[in-house]
Amino acid sequence: MDSKQAFTRFEELSQVYITTIKRYSYEELLFKPSPTSWSLGELNNHVVGTGFIQMETLMNCRTAAALPKKKSWSGRIVYFIGSIPPIKVKMPETIEHTPFQPCSKDQLLERWHSFLNTMRELETLVSTIPRNQKIEQPYLGYLNAEEWYEHIVMHVAHHLRQQTRIERLLRKRV
Repeated sequence: MDSKQAFTRFEELSQVYITTIKRYSYEELLFKPSPTSWSLGELNNHVVGTGFIQMETLMNCRTAAALPKKKSWSGRIVYFIGSIPPIKVKMPETIEHTPFQPCSKDQLLERWHSFLNTMRELETLVSTIPRNQKIEQPYLGYLNAEEWYEHIVMHVAHHLRQQTRIERLLRKRV
C-alpha cells in the first residue's frame, strides 16, 4: 500500500471514530464495561496518542542510520496480510500505553482532527525519506518511514474491533 492509499484508508477509519464520538454523550464515552476494560474515550485517546508517538518515530527515520536490518517474522506476516491480527496484546504499564479519560467530547474531536491533519501533512513526506533508514518497532522489527505510516493506519483499524465490543456492551447497558 502506498502512502496515498494508506491516507485514504486512514481518512475512512477516522470518520468511523469521529462519528462514534458524536453519537454518544460524554457520560457514555466514559462508560467502562468492566474495571479492567477501556471506555470509548480511553480507547480513542489511546489510538490518537499512540498515533502521535508513531508519527514521531516515523519522523525520526529522516535522521536514522541506513540499516540492512529487516522486519521480524511477525512483522513480515503483518505487512503481508496488511493488518494486525485480531489478538489482544497486553502492553507494559507505561504512561504512553495507559489510556486516560477525555476531558470532553470536544477534546476527543479536536485530537482526532489534529491527528487527521498531521497524517495528511506526512502523506507526501514519507516517500522522500530513504527506505533503508529504519527504526525498530518492538513487535514488527525494523521499519522505514513508509512502513511506519502504514503501521499507524493498521493500528487505527485494529482497534475498531475493540470499539465495536465496547459499543455492544454500552447498548446493552442502556
